Amino acid sequence: MHPRTKKILGLTVAFTISAVCLWFFVRTVDLSKAWDAILEADHRWTALSALAIWASMVARAFRWRVLLADAKPVSVVRLYHMEMIGIATSGLIPGRLGEVARTIFLAAKEKLGFLVVLSSVFVERLLDLGLVIALTACMLLAYPFPEASTRDELQTYGLGLGAMFAGFVVIAGMLAFAPERSVAIARGIAGKLSPALAERVAQWGDSFAGGFAIFRDLRRTSIAKLWTLAVWGGIALSEYFLFHAFGIDAGLLGAALLTAGLALAVAAPQAPGFIGVFQLATTLVLVECFQVEQSIAGAYAILLWVVQMLFLIVLGLGSFAIEGLSLGDISGAKAEADAQAKAASGDSA
Repeated sequence: MHPRTKKILGLTVAFTISAVCLWFFVRTVDLSKAWDAILEADHRWTALSALAIWASMVARAFRWRVLLADAKPVSVVRLYHMEMIGIATSGLIPGRLGEVARTIFLAAKEKLGFLVVLSSVFVERLLDLGLVIALTACMLLAYPFPEASTRDELQTYGLGLGAMFAGFVVIAGMLAFAPERSVAIARGIAGKLSPALAERVAQWGDSFAGGFAIFRDLRRTSIAKLWTLAVWGGIALSEYFLFHAFGIDAGLLGAALLTAGLALAVAAPQAPGFIGVFQLATTLVLVECFQVEQSIAGAYAILLWVVQMLFLIVLGLGSFAIEGLSLGDISGAKAEADAQAKAASGDSA
């Protein structure tokens, strides 16, 4: 398939998913009642919710500094602005270019190799993925859902995710402590599908192998994991504080469950800013798991999106200005990233 056709198809699927989810959300929520609920909410808690999500972004910057420590000491302030630029880019531009943008911009600003920065971003995502899988499994297995049928069904999913997490730990351990053997195994599996795919797996596997070296350093790994807990703790606290704004009695465990559910929901293809999917997923968790009234759940979903997406996008636009960058630089960054990745693949061949 031609790359341009593939891109158009991917964007069509993403926007369709968001549109369908937004349609279901609007159909199931009385928006006038939801608006009244937003006006009546205690917005002192909304302010605390915004503060918590901002703190989670600061924690991301500290974690990124740990992951880049071997390459170069980078200021937390710059890393924070790059994190915010990534959030704003993904929130405003189709194609989830946020990771590419912050990677290439940081590499250029700090004179770091593109693949060095990209491997640190990749490890970030591995840490996030591992925690989200573990958190979701624990919540599905341990949360005292009011409905027995719901509890039994979700605990089955929890067992499946627990098994997935165990596999994830094994694979990450192999890549950290036996990278050459792991790449060889992956290349052999890919070779059964396509020789070209096998070569690509080998090239990118070698490129990213260095990123996994951090897992052999117990001290740095422990620090990175603690910052990962701080990142997701900030997100969960943001949702917990907003529970209080609407008088929702779901507790910290409920906030952790919502955090896990949203993390899985926004992983699917969708329009920029997670519009539609975010609101529908939030409403479903509140209604199905906590028996929150539909209009209150809808109001919460709308305000949570404002706090966790719109607020961060605005801050991200400020970071663009501070770093002397603009949204117009994204296309150039993407082209440069593709060129560097192609050159790296050529060097590895």
